Amino acid sequence: MSDLKDKVYIDNDIWLKVIDRVAPWFNDRDDAINWFFYQNLSYFGGATAEEVMTARRERGYRALLEYIELKEEGKL
Repeated sequence: MSDLKDKVYIDNDIWLKVIDRVAPWFNDRDDAINWFFYQNLSYFGGATAEEVMTARRERGYRALLEYIELKEEGKL
């Protein structure tokens, strides 16, 4: 059972890192959380950030960081 708890903690910790990274884009943290779970991202074929992270794990995390950097640099 502890393996499951560890996995959930790790997933949530990584998700929070992405949410914290995009939080400055929004008026409040709730908007950043909504973006993570509900905003369809055309860059990822319409998947949400959560779906990208769930499907691709570490690769998804790196891909989201790349996406965020591109957005911040005005390249998307």
